Amino acid sequence: MSLTKTSIKRPLTIVMAFLVLIMFGWIGYTKMSADTMPKMDIPVLSIETVWQGAGPEDIDKQISEKVEEKVSAVSKVKETSTYSQESSSVVVIQFEYGTDINTVINDVKSKVDEVKSELPSDSETPGKSRRKSFSCF
Repeated sequence: MSLTKTSIKRPLTIVMAFLVLIMFGWIGYTKMSADTMPKMDIPVLSIETVWQGAGPEDIDKQISEKVEEKVSAVSKVKETSTYSQESSSVVVIQFEYGTDINTVINDVKSKVDEVKSELPSDSETPGKSRRKSFSCF
């Protein structure tokens, strides 16, 4: 009831309070930036292995699963995905947002070095590539 009585007795105070609120809202609206396509740094690393002449099933069982199992043990891994097709395997590792890819790349390299001895002898050495910046759309 006190707000109602104050509004009736002092309408200019209430009008001024609303004008101040509207002014702060307008200032906030004009200062706010909005990007439809913000730049995001998503730490992603992919490991590619080629085994000439091998089918997708062989690639998956003898390369992709072994590499994925080893690299998923690295700290700050959010998600791993594997793509096995004829003659090639790609393991994509997504790390938690904010992870510096340069700090975890050595851990991933050591895990890949561990799994090299388990891979078929005629497959190529797994290679890595970095992908850091993605646009959201």
